[in-house]
Amino acid sequence: MRIVAGHDHEVAAWAQDKYERGLRPYDAALAIVNKQEQIVGAATLHEFNGSNVELCYWGPNTLTRYIAGAIAYFCFRTIKANRITCRTPRWNKPVVRHLPKLGFKYEGLLRRYYGPDRKHDAIIFGLLLSDAERLLRNSA
Repeated sequence: MRIVAGHDHEVAAWAQDKYERGLRPYDAALAIVNKQEQIVGAATLHEFNGSNVELCYWGPNTLTRYIAGAIAYFCFRTIKANRITCRTPRWNKPVVRHLPKLGFKYEGLLRRYYGPDRKHDAIIFGLLLSDAERLLRNSA
């Protein structure tokens, strides 16, 4: 798998169609493609404020260390973000366990963010450039 930039509308449309959710406005959308050049995952970047960018990832079992490094490279080196923020529901245990392995730090909790009970709390993770050095080495 590899990451492809520059096809924002096509990638965002894929994520929206595949996951049947409205996609909020995005600043960029990166495709994760397989050897057959088919989209198998997507990273959408939202609310870039000149320092922070929020990352949403679409595509179960496709967020490898290499792909995470390529996304980090795009965020830190291409758009010059200082940090990447990820927000995920508490019930999404695979993501909650995986993000720290990629260097993301637990930063907090938004209670009842996605719904009426505790399982719908949002867990916030952040990645700074200094946290991402190992990922960036893997993507070079």
